[in-house]
Amino acid sequence: MAKIPHWEKWIKIYKNALTKDECKTILNFCNDKFTHQPLLTGDKFGARTSNQYFIDKKETIDNKINNFTAKVLKLPIENQELTSIVRYTKGQEYKAHFDFFRKDTKEHKYYMVIPNNSNRVMTALFYLSDGFEGGETVFPKVDVTIKPELGMCITWVNVFDNGDINEESLHAGLPVISGEKYIATKWVHKTPFNLR
Repeated sequence: MAKIPHWEKWIKIYKNALTKDECKTILNFCNDKFTHQPLLTGDKFGARTSNQYFIDKKETIDNKINNFTAKVLKLPIENQELTSIVRYTKGQEYKAHFDFFRKDTKEHKYYMVIPNNSNRVMTALFYLSDGFEGGETVFPKVDVTIKPELGMCITWVNVFDNGDINEESLHAGLPVISGEKYIATKWVHKTPFNLR
C-alpha cells in the first residue's frame, strides 16, 4: 500500500466547490472594482503583481465562499478576513510567500500588527476562472504544483493547532502565460477576526 504524502494532511483539494454560474456572478460584481496591488520588493514574503478587491462585509455575493470555507475548515465565518478577489493578467504572479505573520520583525521587513495577537491559521483559495494558461499554485518545499480548475478550492494549514508555524506552507502563484486568472482568497484565524 502506497504511503500517503505527509503534505496531504494539511493541503486539501475540493473540486467543484463553486459552480460556473456562481463564479461568473462574483466576477461580474467585482469587474469594475479592482485596484492595483503594489509590487513588494526587498521582503522575504516575495513579490506580487495583480489587481485586488475586498468584498465588503455587508455584501452577500460571497456567501457561498464564506459558508464553504467555514464548513471545510471547521472554523466559524466570524474568524474569516474579508474575501479577497484577485485578478492576474499575462505575466502577473505572486512569488513564494507565507500567509502567516511572523513575530520576529527584525528578520522580516514587512509585517502586520493584528488584533489579539491573532494569526492566519488556515487559507482557502478558490479559482474563479478558466481559459488561461499558467498561474499554477506551487508549494516548493513539498514539491506540489496545483493546476487551477474553475470552481476548485484548495485549503492549507499555515499554523498548526499546537501553535507551530508551518514552514512548508510557502507557496506561489506562477506567472500567467495568457488570459486572465481570477481567484478568491479567505484567510482564517483561530478566533474571531475583528476587522471585518
